[in-house]
Amino acid sequence: MATVIYKNARLYVDGFELSGDVNQVGLDYSAEMLDATVMGDSTRKHKGGLKDVRLTAHGFVQYGTWLVDSTLFGQSGADDKVVSVYPDGVTEGSTGGAGRGYAFKAVQTSYTKGGTVGELLAFDVTAEGRGVAA
Repeated sequence: MATVIYKNARLYVDGFELSGDVNQVGLDYSAEMLDATVMGDSTRKHKGGLKDVRLTAHGFVQYGTWLVDSTLFGQSGADDKVVSVYPDGVTEGSTGGAGRGYAFKAVQTSYTKGGTVGELLAFDVTAEGRGVAA
């Protein structure tokens, strides 16, 4: 298995590509650990529970129509935004390697802007999996 130099990640939120605006992308995929310990057990027993997925990204603000600020501002709380992350780029028609990615429907939970005088205006965005209706 090859080691990946993290320099060509692709990030899409609701069809909008943010790759040229971000310099950090993180994807946390986890499962709850449920306690299945019963009387007589001498150690805890755990079972995997519900899964959760969360995206975090950091980048630099750009103002204007169809740019990062106009795309992310006001989307907090909006359901069913498709988030796609490709850690090593994406190649059209690829079935593996540079085309391997992750996608999920999400709710954007935050969009934060700020910084220090003399630096580029930065943003942080967070999106969490919205789940699947039963």
